[in-house]
Amino acid sequence: FPKYMEQMKGIPAKYKDRYFVSNSVGDTVQGSHSRAIHSVHHSSAIERGFILLVNGLIFCKGESKANSSRKILERDLYRLLNRVDDAIPEAPPSQGTQRAAKSHQYRPGTQSDTLTPNADALLEQCVHWDYFIKEKATEENFPSQTLEEGDMVYSMGPRSAIEIGREQIIYFCANILGEEPDPSMLREVQEDIEEVEEQTASM
Repeated sequence: FPKYMEQMKGIPAKYKDRYFVSNSVGDTVQGSHSRAIHSVHHSSAIERGFILLVNGLIFCKGESKANSSRKILERDLYRLLNRVDDAIPEAPPSQGTQRAAKSHQYRPGTQSDTLTPNADALLEQCVHWDYFIKEKATEENFPSQTLEEGDMVYSMGPRSAIEIGREQIIYFCANILGEEPDPSMLREVQEDIEEVEEQTASM
């Protein structure tokens, strides 16, 4: 479990005793090694791209919190995903609908004729895989906006932090936008790393 995430307020307790097996092969900030692995299988490449995209939207468009985390409202996430690919619905599924029921039925490789995944189902599956954290929006964890009944928020999950990392996500976003990585974001990541190293050294 990433050290900097242990200190984040609101991290679900289930992650405290969870362990992940990580590929320790070094990678570039562009993720060359990761792309080489996941580009072999069509469905895996789509999943990986989707995970990178959602993390990019969370990190670059989500609201920054005092504990270095970033969160984004589910309805804002869907709106942004729809701008990237209009085949993705503009709003999340309403509870009790057939679409909501199908969001728990993700089957890899069942949409091989299109590059657009079932976003509802893949988002839920990625929460199950620990790539994202999904929680109910409250005035405590998302005080900056007027919330609606049933609002949910997404943030980066521990598996994304371990397998991808915030630095690679920043470079990914910059590459898509054709810009240089945001120095303030890179500095924030580096400060977290240095803080963890200092705490580890003092133990």
